[in-house]
Amino acid sequence: MAKQFEALSAAHRAFILRQHIFFTASAAPGSRINVSPREIGALRILDDNTVVYLDRTGSATKRRPMCWRMAA
Repeated sequence: MAKQFEALSAAHRAFILRQHIFFTASAAPGSRINVSPREIGALRILDDNTVVYLDRTGSATKRRPMCWRMAA
């Protein structure tokens, strides 16, 4: 089972930075789930509650910054 944490710890950061890829997933109501691998170079940890990544879509001509904040 997955565990939830209130914030990233030093151990979490170290684990994340040792990885080569990460995954993103999305789904619209009534549709299939789309899971995509991403290169770790596109991921940044801004602080213990904020992780961002550069979303490169299609031919990489469109780039969208994505940001997630952990609920406090």
